[in-house]
Amino acid sequence: MNATEAKFLESTAGVQLVLTTAENIISMIANLFLILVYFSSNKLRASLSNTLCASLASVDFLTSFFFMFKTIFLPYIKPWPGIWTTLFCHVLHSTFLMWAFVHSSWYHIVAITFDRFIAVIYPHKYKAFSNSKYIRYSFIVFSHILGGFSCGYLLVLTIEENNECVFYLPNWPRFLKMYLLVTFTTFVTFVSTILWTLYSIIVYNVLFKSAKNKITKSQQRATTMCIILVAEFCICSYPNAVFVMLFIIDLVYEVGWGLTMDSTMFVITVQFIAASSFINPIIYMIFNRSFHSAMFSFLSRFNPFKSM
Repeated sequence: MNATEAKFLESTAGVQLVLTTAENIISMIANLFLILVYFSSNKLRASLSNTLCASLASVDFLTSFFFMFKTIFLPYIKPWPGIWTTLFCHVLHSTFLMWAFVHSSWYHIVAITFDRFIAVIYPHKYKAFSNSKYIRYSFIVFSHILGGFSCGYLLVLTIEENNECVFYLPNWPRFLKMYLLVTFTTFVTFVSTILWTLYSIIVYNVLFKSAKNKITKSQQRATTMCIILVAEFCICSYPNAVFVMLFIIDLVYEVGWGLTMDSTMFVITVQFIAASSFINPIIYMIFNRSFHSAMFSFLSRFNPFKSM
């Protein structure tokens, strides 16, 4: 990071802190509200699409929480001596938890897109597919497991040194350095390939074959929500994914690009990810009519004039 970037980040630190705090608090409130409405409605809980969206909301809630924790509290927390220092460095200071939930959101988006794929391409089989609890919970569990695995390298690249947490690249043999690079690139490539293949098929069938496939209006609304959700997610997430991929290449092969995790570009791409956690529940609330009725039913419980 050059002197100009450092001066810019320092001069806007207060504004960044206020905006980040406000954005993440609103995001946490919106996602928590969505989760509470989901659990209050039997109709929403019976739907696979709504279950996946509620699970994504929980991931977005935790992403916002750990992002705010990283921005506001982490710089002022000093690790205690002993085992706490090791755990603190590897789990908290490495921001592993935050990025694990960010990566988990990628897999949730793939699961939501796959759900829409089945609904659009195989509507006659969708009811049996969506009613399977095994499929429902498998999607959620594997999204979390794969999310943690995708950024497991963060647990290794942050270590304790003189009671301080430092980020470093160990003197690994070449094949382990390749593992670091392949882990992240495979994650981005694998998820992107599946996501965009399913996404393209869905868009094509909705635009040109909706009558032939007998897609109902409610399914069209749900699919439209998925299309917008995926587009917004990719716009917010891909800049950071590309930056991190280039950063790892530079780190492993010493290309000399000078990319750092405190540069202006990285800060901007992370803000885009935070914005995604904020926007996702808004898209869901706008396009899901089942949620509208469940929301009004949920809010009516707190109406002080209801019993009068």
